[in-house]
Amino acid sequence: MRELCMYRYWHIARELGANAAMGIPAIKRRRVREGRTIGFPAEIKAKLVLEQFNFYVAAIGLDNIQGKVVAEIGPGDAVPLAQLFLAAGATRYVAVDRFLGDVHGPQALELYSAVVKIASDRLSKGLNRLYRLEGCDSVAELIRMPHRVLLCRTPIERADKPPRVQADYLVSFNVCEHLFDLPQALHGMRSMLSPAGRMIHRIDYGPHDIWQTYRNPLAFLTVPRLLWRLTTSNRGCPNRVRHHELMTMVRALGFNSVDRIGRRAS
Repeated sequence: MRELCMYRYWHIARELGANAAMGIPAIKRRRVREGRTIGFPAEIKAKLVLEQFNFYVAAIGLDNIQGKVVAEIGPGDAVPLAQLFLAAGATRYVAVDRFLGDVHGPQALELYSAVVKIASDRLSKGLNRLYRLEGCDSVAELIRMPHRVLLCRTPIERADKPPRVQADYLVSFNVCEHLFDLPQALHGMRSMLSPAGRMIHRIDYGPHDIWQTYRNPLAFLTVPRLLWRLTTSNRGCPNRVRHHELMTMVRALGFNSVDRIGRRAS
């Protein structure tokens, strides 16, 4: 708390200013256009995409993707997982992200190509079969087919306007900690799932580079609730929901949850 008092005035002003700036439409559009991983080579990003896909496959099973509808919450700058799920036999991929980037732009297309180069032989063959079936010859054409790839630039918290799909699997990677109204977002997810659908979420409960001035990595949890809202509401910053709170919300919606914790922070 002593550290919080030392930095509070200039740091609060900085965070308030950053949040206010993201509330300006022109600045928000620029952020979406530039992306969140700008500057990283496609080859590096492609490895992360494969890591994410393998994380889901470990929970789902590669053979169980065949004939299924997969929805991803918060894919970000591009939708590289679309081609992998479709190559694995999914019938449709749905992306939901209010900050969805230019998925047809040159950086996105470069990433899709980089992912294809390092994909397994099984996925490469599956993608080629899909190309022949759809009469196309590139991922760029495939992701423009709405019956295969549905793009929704709407917050999942808008449970009154979720995509009208019944997903068999709903996945996210380091997204749930950024959802501003997590209970409402979970309602939106449930409305998208088929009755037998499953959700697989990878969640990071850390500060994600906000209020990082302080040596204590948990300092961001000491910021008063109203102040946190005023400094983060427009930016997709962590919602500070703790793991046990999330599990309570999920179970309250009737989900049977499997609680698997990986790395722990001190």
